[in-house]
Amino acid sequence: MCCSQNFNDPCTIEKGLSRHCPSSGVGHAVSNGSSSTRAQFEQSQQPPLLPGNDVPVHTDMPPAYSLIDNNTQEPSASYRASATQADEDLLYELKLEYKGPSVLGATRGYLFDRPIYIHTSSQLTSTVSVERDDNTSNSDVVYIKAEISTSLGNIEDKVDVISELNKKGEYEFFIKSKGSFWGSMSTRCQIRVLFPSFTQNVHPGLFIESSGGFVGMTCLDNIHFKSIKMQLTKAKVSLTKISSNRINVDTTNNTVHATNVLAESAFDVKTTNSKITLLDTRAEQIVAYTSNASISMDAVSSTSINATTTNAQISCNGVDAGEVHLKTKNATIQCERLSADALTIETKNSKVCGSWTIGSLLKVSTKNAKIEGTVTFKSPLAPTRIYFDTTNSNIKVTAPADYFCGTFDAMTSNSNTTITWKGSRLIGNTSNPPIRFAVNEKNYKRGVLKPSDLMQHSLDAKTSNSSIEISFD
Repeated sequence: MCCSQNFNDPCTIEKGLSRHCPSSGVGHAVSNGSSSTRAQFEQSQQPPLLPGNDVPVHTDMPPAYSLIDNNTQEPSASYRASATQADEDLLYELKLEYKGPSVLGATRGYLFDRPIYIHTSSQLTSTVSVERDDNTSNSDVVYIKAEISTSLGNIEDKVDVISELNKKGEYEFFIKSKGSFWGSMSTRCQIRVLFPSFTQNVHPGLFIESSGGFVGMTCLDNIHFKSIKMQLTKAKVSLTKISSNRINVDTTNNTVHATNVLAESAFDVKTTNSKITLLDTRAEQIVAYTSNASISMDAVSSTSINATTTNAQISCNGVDAGEVHLKTKNATIQCERLSADALTIETKNSKVCGSWTIGSLLKVSTKNAKIEGTVTFKSPLAPTRIYFDTTNSNIKVTAPADYFCGTFDAMTSNSNTTITWKGSRLIGNTSNPPIRFAVNEKNYKRGVLKPSDLMQHSLDAKTSNSSIEISFD
């Protein structure tokens, strides 16, 4: 078992970092600090002098290992200053603690000025928990505490723990498997990422890459991240009280659950064969994708929402957005209190139902299943286009009698089409409803409601082998 630091980084060499002995886990510092210290270090590497003789004894032994190349030129003053400043970022050295032959603990502290990249080898099963630090005196350090265990053999034969400043300028914490594949499969990682509890702060970003297990972030409303990215395999994800400019979650075959999440720019969620749940979530753009599992959104607001799945339901309740696109197949799409400037709903072989408050566009399509719902307008004076399209099933919708002013076009085959006026609070009940039919046949009705110079609304409905019922109420 070994711990690796990036000794190719001049920042690492400038002040010195700990190397950890695989047998004991104790850090041994290597430094090239002041000139006197360097002189003592170089003198310690010279062969001993014989008594009364100033000539060193020459042996066949190789010279002692040193990080110092005496043939290289001294770095410039500006280079030294840069390296010293970067080394301040790495002051909190990695500490290893063996808790027995099968368990290893690793702790590392990082400052707030760089993104943090946490990852494990793909064959390791990992649990990552990002949470508040119980230590209330901690105000500016992010601590990573990992416990790695194996059920087969010694832990020092299974993993390396690597901490370095990588080429992208990120603090990198890497648990790397070694040895046989089956030995790695018996190894488990539990990683806690602890942020200060009370100080308000901005963190440049967190990137987590792991397999299996669970990744959770909770109760970090005092920290605003510039970016959160998760690249996971078969890992369950839970986000609660999180704020970031951008959030990207990509996992497979496991659920994603987000509650009280703010993404100022975008929130992208992707999984397969598992459910996505978004509660009390706000983002400029939301993209949710899964397959063979449902998508549920409750109290979600966004400028743009795109939710796609297959063979499973999409449900919305209290969603407020600009553009919304909902798509599935072989499953229902149900929306209650959904408000959007433009809403597109698409499925196959399953019904669409709900209540929709629309700005400029509502387009609902399915096949072999019914469409049922209630339409209201965000702005009665804005032009609005409404389309309903299905086959072999009925369409039954209610539109606002108070404000609808425009055309309707409803056609079916082998069944009836009905257009009814149930009165208006503005116009009142009348025996002469403001409907004018251009075509008034059993299966096809086309005409105008409240003809005027405005005519800013249109409603089209089409099906086959079933009825259409449009009620202005």
